[in-house]
Amino acid sequence: MKAKQTIRGWWWLPEQPDKKVPGIAEIVRGKGATLQLLEVLPFTRNGYVPVHGIPMILGESIDGREFISLLDGYETTVSIRKYALPPDGYSHATIVARCAIVGVHLASPSVPARSVSVGFTYLNRWVNDYSSILHEYDSGVIQIVGEIGKEKVHASSDLNNGFKLELIGIVHPDDDFFNGKYGLAANAYFRICHEEGALISDYRTLVVGLQNFLILATQRKVFATDIHVNFGGDSDGVIMAKDNRGSASVYLYHRCQRIDKERFVDTGTMLFVLPQIGDSCSTILRNWLNEAPLFDLAYHLYFAVALEKNLYAENKFLSYIQAIEGYHRRVVDDDKYVPKAEFKSIVESVIAAIPEGVSSPLKASIVQSIQRANDYSLRERLEWVLARRGSILKQTFFGNDEQCTRFVRSVVETRNYLSHILDPSKMKNVLSIENSDFGDAIERLQILLESCLLDVCGMGGEMIDTILMGRYDRRIVRNKVVKGSS
Repeated sequence: MKAKQTIRGWWWLPEQPDKKVPGIAEIVRGKGATLQLLEVLPFTRNGYVPVHGIPMILGESIDGREFISLLDGYETTVSIRKYALPPDGYSHATIVARCAIVGVHLASPSVPARSVSVGFTYLNRWVNDYSSILHEYDSGVIQIVGEIGKEKVHASSDLNNGFKLELIGIVHPDDDFFNGKYGLAANAYFRICHEEGALISDYRTLVVGLQNFLILATQRKVFATDIHVNFGGDSDGVIMAKDNRGSASVYLYHRCQRIDKERFVDTGTMLFVLPQIGDSCSTILRNWLNEAPLFDLAYHLYFAVALEKNLYAENKFLSYIQAIEGYHRRVVDDDKYVPKAEFKSIVESVIAAIPEGVSSPLKASIVQSIQRANDYSLRERLEWVLARRGSILKQTFFGNDEQCTRFVRSVVETRNYLSHILDPSKMKNVLSIENSDFGDAIERLQILLESCLLDVCGMGGEMIDTILMGRYDRRIVRNKVVKGSS
């Protein structure tokens, strides 16, 4: 898959194949496609306002060797110079497509694909499967004990809605190998399959879920690098036309954020790697992807701030708090005092008892306060999450029971202060933003939230303890806990 392609050719809408316009498409890995049209396609528009929501545009290179399908597009600019050239003037438009499929003309933007294979930055290092190939003796002699050049399925999971996921690795020799140095290179990728076929948008949802999982695991900004789509042939009208390569397996360029240049990374700085979770990988991946719709709020809040260095500390603090609250709401689905049906009748009785002379704003405020009376407080949510963590992790990162209580109290009062702009002089446990204690609290909240996300994956308490205690410096964190809780 090329990192960047520039295709000059003709472009048209599927429903108007006879109205083709010239243009240049720049297709970039990780950025989708940008199409510069030298004429405006015949969209249905009011005047010359840019059009949003273009389902599909088809294209063909000038030499006819490459076919392209651009999906999920929108116009960013449109320019009309009415009297520049006779008889109709000169016009051009810029269209951005979030998804570009190179190699075929699809029959429609909603055609089903049989499988998608996707690689990610840092995935090769995360899999790190050299141990199954080489064995190094004390004498320094290296012996090859595994198979080279053969695919190995590290994990296989059955997902919701008929999808199947496989994590595949392959180790192959590099130049050093043939020079007697036993140099090896590892490639790894995910393969997502659906027996009956699924929409590209559904595959993209799973790709984003895998991306988030690897961000958590590697503690780095991870992006999809190579996405390969297999439509399974054109007999069912899935593919309208194929280019001269004659293959129904094509490249998908998916628009995402900026791709960082991958460099050699020490896996010791990652949160966890594949060898650490071993045979549990299949279950962990299945739980992560299947539970994503339920824990989407916690996911989004964590990934929005966890790896951002240039971010206000207050924003990171509040995001972690909100994410932990969201996790607790999904895990603890029961009500604090009484069931929802019973509480609803209580609320109705209290509202009916409000005197008639009460003003509407005050009545609305009373009703709003009553409706939250059956919810858990932030203090109770934090205490519940802390109690759920293993004793080793809790003692190491948060201290004894008294220190945990002080930590929760300071976090709650600081959240109230930042959210409601309260008078800090009346709050004894507010953490000063200028003080190192505030940074210490953010770090411990991140550890607590990461333990929650690992719990979503189905990891046991012992595995969570091992992973987090291996990632963070225990001595430094222990000192911070004592200092921040005194």
